[in-house]
Amino acid sequence: MKNDCWAVVPAGGSGSRFSQTEDKLTVSLGHHPLLVYTLTNLMQASKLSGAVIAAHPNRLAAYRKLMLEHGAKPNGQESEELLIHGKIIRLTPGGETRRQSVANGLAVLPQTVSIVAVHDAARPLVDAVTVNTAIAKVEAEDVAAIVAIPVTDTIKEAEGRQIIRTLDRTRLYRVQTPQVFRLDMLRQAHRHVPADYPVTDDAQLLEVLELCPIHVVPGSEVNLKVTTLEDLWVAESFLKYRPSPF
Repeated sequence: MKNDCWAVVPAGGSGSRFSQTEDKLTVSLGHHPLLVYTLTNLMQASKLSGAVIAAHPNRLAAYRKLMLEHGAKPNGQESEELLIHGKIIRLTPGGETRRQSVANGLAVLPQTVSIVAVHDAARPLVDAVTVNTAIAKVEAEDVAAIVAIPVTDTIKEAEGRQIIRTLDRTRLYRVQTPQVFRLDMLRQAHRHVPADYPVTDDAQLLEVLELCPIHVVPGSEVNLKVTTLEDLWVAESFLKYRPSPF
């Protein structure tokens, strides 16, 4: 029966805003590499059965080695798969863009999967309750579910340095991940939205085709994306308030 939910974790970004020389997914957060912290937190969600990491081909071996050094177990002697919290982790080559990496991840999911949660590799402090809530929404209704938090700052639209207008922030959200979809719908969106269509997240693909309603699941400031060195400092400060997933 097709009723499993897996995560797809695109991990192919250059991280150039973080460092010109260092892979941000390997930097230490709470004495563990950032990518390992993300996966270990993600696999605490009871509704997830496993995850696929789609990364640059040149980084796959290094990421696998890091995971083994920080608690992951081999899934059998002849398998390239790993286990974190007893759940399967697969690694597959990513693409040149985030969208291509997600598509590559979708292509290697087990046939038992019917729901997929796409999660940023650089969001290490995701919590299991949020993940499970988003998945449960998609299980119960014919919708997609994205984690997001309301905008509290005033947002203005500008051309260059000239302000054009002030946007109604009561209608605006800062979108995070995971973003949860029925697998057949997300695959359909990847097939039918032109490859050169500009999108910044997976939900936008479904928006373009109007495939289903997209619901918001409340997120948290803790679930930040580590894009800059300052983000890493903030994430480190949050650790004292969160139980370790290891």
